Amino acid sequence: MSGEADASFHGAISKFARSEERARHDEWHQESLWEQSDEGMRARESDNFASYRYNKEDLNKELHQLEQFQNWLGEDSFAYDVINKRVLEAKKRFQRNQRLHGPFMVWADQVSKGEWEKSKIVISKIRQKSLEFEIQLGELKRRVSRGREEIDELERRLSEIHEI
Repeated sequence: MSGEADASFHGAISKFARSEERARHDEWHQESLWEQSDEGMRARESDNFASYRYNKEDLNKELHQLEQFQNWLGEDSFAYDVINKRVLEAKKRFQRNQRLHGPFMVWADQVSKGEWEKSKIVISKIRQKSLEFEIQLGELKRRVSRGREEIDELERRLSEIHEI
């Protein structure tokens, strides 16, 4: 026991109890309890974007904590490199999560008949355009193939002339 404030085991516990880290931990624990509750499960089932949003929030928190820890490390290059690798992995997961599209689940009764008809028209136009491009591509490949055959024939004749 040093006699200094917050230096004893009791002081360390007291300091942690008042810290921001403890507040964040308590907040995380409350969120976790809510997510696992019946109410939280119903909210996830009724919200198409819930999983995406919660995942985004979790990734943001993890990234923030890793960056704070990285700043706290300072000069220790090995530890900094290890944490930096985790930060880069968290950023990749966050970016991958940002590229996900939603909603992930749409019930048929959620789409109006007008919207459904518009979507069918758009899909039909896209399919038609895709078929047109495939036809153009096939024609281009055939022309290139015929051109390649003509080039091969001319090269063969040229080699015959050179042999004479």
